[in-house]
Amino acid sequence: MKLVIIGDSYSTQRTVINDKYTNFTWIHCLEEEHEVECLAVPGASNVETLNQVPDSDWDCIIASLSPLDRADGKLFDQDQTEYYHQRKDRRHVKANISAAYKLTRLDRSIVWSSLPQYEGISDKIHYIPLIDENEYYRLKYNLRELSYTGCHLTKKGNQTLAEIMKRLIAKL
Repeated sequence: MKLVIIGDSYSTQRTVINDKYTNFTWIHCLEEEHEVECLAVPGASNVETLNQVPDSDWDCIIASLSPLDRADGKLFDQDQTEYYHQRKDRRHVKANISAAYKLTRLDRSIVWSSLPQYEGISDKIHYIPLIDENEYYRLKYNLRELSYTGCHLTKKGNQTLAEIMKRLIAKL
């Protein structure tokens, strides 16, 4: 089965996140059973994630959603004036919500996020927090020091997410 993975740093497999090299991700686990094309880019907004959708065919597309208040990086200028204007008037939030819903309407898509702002927003968006294995929650809840292997998750978190994705793929 051909999988296409799009999104932000929660879906990148060969990158540096917070000064740490990625060495094991949920994507690596999926590659053991599937042909995987990973197009995700760290820092991508939902609008940018929607633009990552390839013209090529896929059997399943998996999209991770970013924070709703993340502005579109492609609009940044040298001093980030446009970014700060967007953050002030929050117009990008509406665009990110719209992009998230468009991603859920793609054929054979799995759309997910670990961010609490997506909990209960739609039955087509899978809220998968992985709280004890996720850097986002470690900082927020001052959890113990964790060893991250990629995608802001620990090895256990990446393995758990891979198993969840395998079950969701099987349901398509």
